Amino acid sequence: MPRAVYIVVSSSNDPAREQEFQDWYTVHARDILSVPGVVAGTRYWLADQINPGVLNPGQGRYLAVWEIDADDPAAVVANIWKGARQWSAEGRGTDLFEMVYHGIYQPITDRMQGTPLPAQSAAQ
Repeated sequence: MPRAVYIVVSSSNDPAREQEFQDWYTVHARDILSVPGVVAGTRYWLADQINPGVLNPGQGRYLAVWEIDADDPAAVVANIWKGARQWSAEGRGTDLFEMVYHGIYQPITDRMQGTPLPAQSAAQ
């Protein structure tokens, strides 16, 4: 289990350039995964909401969850930001990335898993 996750909620600020944003993020993800302490990452897109009036994600269309295994997760995130400045200077930045929220979260429980209902019960 990772010692922390770094959550980034973002959007592309130009819907007409959506594919360019996705292509950039593919390269950006490889850069982030090269930072010592970042062990894995998963990107998500916002699915249709059941009740948009209650679930309001704001402007964030995308979620990235970066798993961190290090004694000092904040130092790892600082290195991500330091790397981002360097990657931009090297021509691997973009004007499309709009960060809505980011934060470091540390687990307070072990990973939880449910037990599936028997097929007969689920159908009732």
